[in-house]
Amino acid sequence: MYLLFKGVTYPFKLVLKLILYLVYILKLLVFGIIKPFKMLKNITFLGVSNIRSRILKHSQNGCNINQGYHGCGCATKTYILIVLSSLLLPSLFDLDFYLVNRFIEGQVVIREALNFDYTKDHPTAMVNLLPQQIIGKAKGYFPDREVMATHAFPPSHIYHVIVHLTLPESQYNHEIGMFQVVAETFSTRGHSLNKESRASMLRYHSPPVKYMKSIIMGIPIVLGISQESQTLSIRVMESQNENEHSPTASVRVDIEPKAGHLTGLGVPEIYHGELQVIAHNPYLREVARNWVWSLYVYSGIALFVFEALLVLCCCRRIFPQKVTKNDISEGFLNKERKLTFKGGPKNMQTLKRLHRQYYYYSKSLPLALP
Repeated sequence: MYLLFKGVTYPFKLVLKLILYLVYILKLLVFGIIKPFKMLKNITFLGVSNIRSRILKHSQNGCNINQGYHGCGCATKTYILIVLSSLLLPSLFDLDFYLVNRFIEGQVVIREALNFDYTKDHPTAMVNLLPQQIIGKAKGYFPDREVMATHAFPPSHIYHVIVHLTLPESQYNHEIGMFQVVAETFSTRGHSLNKESRASMLRYHSPPVKYMKSIIMGIPIVLGISQESQTLSIRVMESQNENEHSPTASVRVDIEPKAGHLTGLGVPEIYHGELQVIAHNPYLREVARNWVWSLYVYSGIALFVFEALLVLCCCRRIFPQKVTKNDISEGFLNKERKLTFKGGPKNMQTLKRLHRQYYYYSKSLPLALP
């Protein structure tokens, strides 16, 4: 019957204790908000009193051999931890991250709109990668060295020239078919550096695909959400090295018809054109740039292992020697002898603990060790 009563009342006791704990925590929070300094003072007083009582308890009871042995072990581990932490500091302050960010530049992307001039024999657009003031100063009779050394991207980079063209899917563009996209780079002095061309055309769609596309995309096209156009991305130049002495200052893009067309014919209709120049580091530098954090971690680990091996091989004396229980016992016994002969007033007995047994010693009686 008693066990049944305890089993029935146990959940209610848990709920009551939970409510009391919540009330106590709420009381502490309110007291901490109203009188924070007094609460901090009480917590500090309780902590100091607890530590003081433990210290007095250990000092009254003495310390045995196992406590001394464990104390030496804790001190040794703490010392080794400090030594290893000091070896770890140079690894944490490794210079790989700083050197990579300082001497290896990131990727450079330049995007400019192409404004084609249709008054010429074939559409032409010129894009300046450097400010017009620098290009004007560089074309003078006595250009400044700083002006001549100005680059749109670092000299060690490899750049690509990409032309994006948005063409309407008109019958005229489909009849033209192939056309040529030419890109030519110029230096700050106006000298031609590189010239390359690529052929392109609108993507072909069969009549059934056109009909299905017209049915599906009819409403978005009427509402102006979509357009009947195609965007062509043409890589005109690839893997071009930037010249340190003749920096790339401008790019000219020409749209030329294929052979067999008269002057001014065979040129496609263009909604919008855009030039994109992407400059990036060589392969090894690009790997170092992309994997900078992995390089930082691996180099730090390698440096830490090297320092630890160097200390273990050449500086072993900085580590403490092995301490056994016999060493602890002998040192403790010598300490008790010293305290027996030199400590305390005359004719005062002192309680000492040796090997987990208590013995009384007095200065008036001869010393008899067990």
